Amino acid sequence: QESEQGLTAKVNEYYQQVQQIKTDYNDLRVLVQQNSDERAKTLLDQLEKTRAEAAQLNQDLLRTQAELTVAQGRLVGAMAAVKEIQAAPDPAAAVALLDRAVALDPSFALAHATRGQACLGLYRTTKDPRWVTGAETSCRAALRIEPDLSAAHVTGALLLLQESGIPDPRAQKALLIGLILAQARHCPWRLPRDTI
Repeated sequence: QESEQGLTAKVNEYYQQVQQIKTDYNDLRVLVQQNSDERAKTLLDQLEKTRAEAAQLNQDLLRTQAELTVAQGRLVGAMAAVKEIQAAPDPAAAVALLDRAVALDPSFALAHATRGQACLGLYRTTKDPRWVTGAETSCRAALRIEPDLSAAHVTGALLLLQESGIPDPRAQKALLIGLILAQARHCPWRLPRDTI
């Protein structure tokens, strides 16, 4: 009877151990499931973030392509207007065509500088001071866009000479800058900025 009680006690002890193992196993399974769920959620969140970033990059690319298409259209229109100007012997017609070129592409520095030259030509033939103002405005716009544009510096120098009628040191300096920049543009090397 004593061995029967000892055996029963051992069976109960093993039974409790088995129950504890089952409980621990269930707890471990729940913990693994929770960790798997959390890891899966983290991975899904990362995937969603990556998808959102890819979608944003795609939108940015499409917007950039659209902007590039618009810019190319403006450039083609501006270049066509400049070609018309080269064929137009009349400075007034040239100014009108350059106004179109500048309207198509306000950042086209050479069109601004060429407009300044045409305005200066009109001033020389008409002596109307509004053409001097137009030439100055165009040259300033060209230099704001492209500070090293030789055509704008040369036209600015000619304007200063036109206004003063005497060799003006400012005109001489502007002319020298324009000539140095023109030379530098056609050479494989560039002059350092402090040369000017």
